[in-house]
Amino acid sequence: MVPSKGEAMQIAILLIVIVNLMAMVIYAFVYKDRLTYVHYLSALFILSNIVKPVAILIYGESLLYQTLYSDIQYAQALLYASVCYWLYLLGFQLFWSRKNADTLLATTSKTGTYPLFDWFNLLLCVLGLGAMFISLGTSFLVTNRTSSISAAFPMLRYFYPFLLISSALLIAQGFNLILDKNRLFQAGLFSLVGFGTTMAIAQRGFALSALVFIALLYFQFSLKINKKLAVLVVVFIFVVFSRNIAFTVFSGLDKAAPATRMSMAEKIVRTPDGDSTEVWMVVLALVEKKGFLWGQSIINSAFVLLPNNVRVALGVPTGLDQLNLFYTGPSYLTLKFGFNVNAAQELFLNFGPLSFLIQFFGGVFVAKAYQFAARNIESRQEYIYYMLPVLAAINAASSFAGLQWSLLMIGYYVGFLVIKKMTNRKEIMLADRPLA
Repeated sequence: MVPSKGEAMQIAILLIVIVNLMAMVIYAFVYKDRLTYVHYLSALFILSNIVKPVAILIYGESLLYQTLYSDIQYAQALLYASVCYWLYLLGFQLFWSRKNADTLLATTSKTGTYPLFDWFNLLLCVLGLGAMFISLGTSFLVTNRTSSISAAFPMLRYFYPFLLISSALLIAQGFNLILDKNRLFQAGLFSLVGFGTTMAIAQRGFALSALVFIALLYFQFSLKINKKLAVLVVVFIFVVFSRNIAFTVFSGLDKAAPATRMSMAEKIVRTPDGDSTEVWMVVLALVEKKGFLWGQSIINSAFVLLPNNVRVALGVPTGLDQLNLFYTGPSYLTLKFGFNVNAAQELFLNFGPLSFLIQFFGGVFVAKAYQFAARNIESRQEYIYYMLPVLAAINAASSFAGLQWSLLMIGYYVGFLVIKKMTNRKEIMLADRPLA
């Protein structure tokens, strides 16, 4: 019996999932001793290109992008997303060798003093969060607003990114301090302020990245299994429950709300996490309707610091703006947020399949950033700061809409270097001073 067109596409989706799963197993086995943040991103790939497609096949459709869903459209989206990911990973692995990984391990095995920049981050979080509470009360908390923080309070648009990065660095150094003895007070202080700031502004992405970097650092050392498990448990709790924790802390959960029974497949299909493959359906639909943009939206990324409604009004919408407006309409402009668009999708929106090869060079770019960090880190205490250029490179290779974040991370990295140089110069002067 010949399968129908819909059944054939479902088989195609399943075959792509199986190929992705087999490739991921082989890849994990070969590179298990050279873990980096890029490999953590593989977990996101597993969710969006293996777990979620299976859930969609079981449930029968995509709930988040229901109006565009068809088995044919989704099969094509899954194929494109998979090809882009493996080309990116190929570029990274060709330039991130065992020698590079050994160099990073050797540098992070050295111990030194903790940077003074940690206290700058602590001060910024305490003063910044305090100023927000004093000027805005509790209105900026996630439980008291229905739109993004930049839409609800435009004046915070250019300030709260500093809080995000400083809180993430504090969380990372808090866990880093656990590796040292007699520093539990500092570890608790940094972690508490960092987590508190992150939950207050309801932005977990950077804090999660910081935790992953430190978890990877932990596993480079011969630590007792209880410490490794402790880090994993905290990371897991933060990833899975941070949103619920924030609501509990700042408002309390509604105990009277009736529970809705859903199958596991429906829960996975409903979550916006791992929706990047489904966003490809929006990209394909927009290209089919309007054709390729031939670099227009990439040029418009120069205006990414402007609010989205201003960009649209000026006639310089980014790919993120055009795709969100196409699918969600004017509500995207009023809420000031929508679904994310990665670099692969925006490049395809502009240049079609010719853009796939650029993903390979994105992987090379990230590997070079890691090589730079491995060569320049002087001690474990500086690890998270030298990872800022790496995260900036990953972010730049991942999304044109996030270029401002990459520039801000580089700014923090330069600030760290300046303070480090000033501190070293002071220590040299004190060492050269003759004894009385």
